[in-house]
Amino acid sequence: MKSFVKILLLFLLFFLTSGLYAEEILTVDDNFSEINLGKYLYYYSDDTSSLGFDQILKKNDNEFIKFNKKYYSFGYSHSTFWFKITVNNLRNNPDWFVEYLYPIIDEIDLYYKDKKSGKIVHNISGDRRVFNKRVIDYMTSIFPIKGQKGLNTLYFKIKSQGSLTISFKGWVSKDYFAKKKETLLFKLIFYGIIISFIFYNLFNYLSFKENSFIYLIFLSFFAMLYSLVDSGFAFQLLWPNSTNWANIIHSISLALFVGFANQFTREFINYKIKYPRVDRLQKCFFIIGLFLAVISFFIPYHYSTRIVTLYVLFSMILLIIIGVVFASIGFKRAFYLMLAWAVMLLMGIFSTLRAFGIVLFDLTSDFSVQFGVIAAIFLLNIGVIKKINKIKQDLLESNATLEKKVEKRTIELQQAVDEMEQVNEFLNITNEKLQKIHLELEQDMKMAGNLQKRFLPEKNIELDGWDIAIFLNPLMNVSGDFYDLFVNNGKLKGVGLFDVSGHGVSSGLLTLMAKSIFERKFKRGLKENLDLNEIVKNVNEILLLELADVDNYITGVIVKIIDDTIEYVNAGHVDIFHGSSKNKKVSRVISNEKNDEFSGMFLGMKGMDFPYYKKEFKIEMGDSILFFSDCLLESRNVDGKIYGYDRIEKEFFRSIDFSAEKIKNNILKDFNQFTNGRELEDDLTVLVIKKQK
Repeated sequence: MKSFVKILLLFLLFFLTSGLYAEEILTVDDNFSEINLGKYLYYYSDDTSSLGFDQILKKNDNEFIKFNKKYYSFGYSHSTFWFKITVNNLRNNPDWFVEYLYPIIDEIDLYYKDKKSGKIVHNISGDRRVFNKRVIDYMTSIFPIKGQKGLNTLYFKIKSQGSLTISFKGWVSKDYFAKKKETLLFKLIFYGIIISFIFYNLFNYLSFKENSFIYLIFLSFFAMLYSLVDSGFAFQLLWPNSTNWANIIHSISLALFVGFANQFTREFINYKIKYPRVDRLQKCFFIIGLFLAVISFFIPYHYSTRIVTLYVLFSMILLIIIGVVFASIGFKRAFYLMLAWAVMLLMGIFSTLRAFGIVLFDLTSDFSVQFGVIAAIFLLNIGVIKKINKIKQDLLESNATLEKKVEKRTIELQQAVDEMEQVNEFLNITNEKLQKIHLELEQDMKMAGNLQKRFLPEKNIELDGWDIAIFLNPLMNVSGDFYDLFVNNGKLKGVGLFDVSGHGVSSGLLTLMAKSIFERKFKRGLKENLDLNEIVKNVNEILLLELADVDNYITGVIVKIIDDTIEYVNAGHVDIFHGSSKNKKVSRVISNEKNDEFSGMFLGMKGMDFPYYKKEFKIEMGDSILFFSDCLLESRNVDGKIYGYDRIEKEFFRSIDFSAEKIKNNILKDFNQFTNGRELEDDLTVLVIKKQK
């Protein structure tokens, strides 16, 4: 009986402990969009920073600690931290991204075993590595996880001299790029506002010769520089190869920002005569800021960032005390100073507690720092304007008599009227110049449009047993849509319709360049007997080089004709339709049957490393193929409803037995009735080819 009880107790002990270290697994399926990965992370602290990936793999699961936090800071640590996450990928398209949200990190490495090749994949990032070593060109560290279906474990190695803040997020590609654009737009707006403040204060300084504006300019500049550095934007755009500078400038910009905040306050209050001790104290704080900026070149970042963070905290406490004291003794404009430094103090406390790992940190509150900077600088501007107004008021009240005051005001009013007349005359002259420039631009646009049309094939032609009809209506004189008929020895070998993002002359110029590349690569592909998806891949490689410094990208559909077989590739464009006259059937052709929502990768867009899918189908005598741009698909009527695939398919089916010209005209007629004359918002292109009987 005793033996039975022992066996039972051992069984229960084994059962309970076996689940104690069971890992929580992240499931990535087709409903997956984005998620904070903290719940699924486990970490191991390598206090000696001596372990390699092979040694980490040998660690038992119970040696890893469950992270279980959305965001956390380990403060300043010399240790290397290893994080792991186990993923069960059930998506049809298994590609996804992992983003490390905190930009100021020295080194972060990703390791995992590729399920196809069995090799270890190793990606690196961090601002202690040159920027072009990153897999994806972005301010934060983003790692693409490609083709890893089923269970797999990802390992992240993190080491930094600065504050070690942990936050990981998982994305799918379409959500990531949308969020990227949204974040970039906000940051550009923020920097635009700061730059506006700088020029505004420069104008005020030149107008009033008040030194406060100069120090406010420096304060605004270093606040903007610190934000650029802290967000990773500066490392991405300004010094991608200067890894040491990327760390040094973080401390320098913050020290100078707060240093000039002290100097601005000295000049703003101007207490040098009445309160010399306070003036000397604040002068010392300004000198300390300059000194910290200089020594940041010579001491390790691990120490400089701590010292500067503490300097910021004590400076802000001093500044807000000065604001409160002087506001309470009658300096009304010091009220704005008090409010501005209160905002800065809150940000300083927040930054200090985060840096030392005392509080949790939600990275989504990053934007609150930008709002705080804008609010503080705005309040300081109001304060300086109040000071200027007070000086002007004192000057007016010092006039001896009312007559002099009236005379002065009359003169000022007359000067203002004269200035207004001069301004009005200047505006009239400027308006005439602008009208002239506008007419010249219209003529240039028309000339560019005519030139572009000459490079495109004829709109209605018959070629080697093919009946072809084309309609192209640019939104402006120059079109971002373009098409091409690939002819070899008098025979039609292919057709393409493409759309360059954006509008105007820049998009029009890109159409000419892209058309030349497509024509050259298609003909070469015919000679080398390449599949169509290989031809498109070759075109994309050239476009990536040509469009490296351009924001535009290209979508398109292209077919290759091989006797009675059609090869079809879609590069992020709207789908085409195939109409069978014999079977009285119209079908929408989808190139990527695995994921019909992802038609294909854009052309010329960096960071989208996905394959192009080839679709083959048969074409018989009397069959037609309908190509069109997204304007036809997405245009709306007065009720806000889009024209859509269903209406296109329905009208195409009605016209299936007609000529290519008639098919095109019937579709456009129905489209115009649907939109009821509503102005289009994009270039409209419709192209029909019909294999003649």
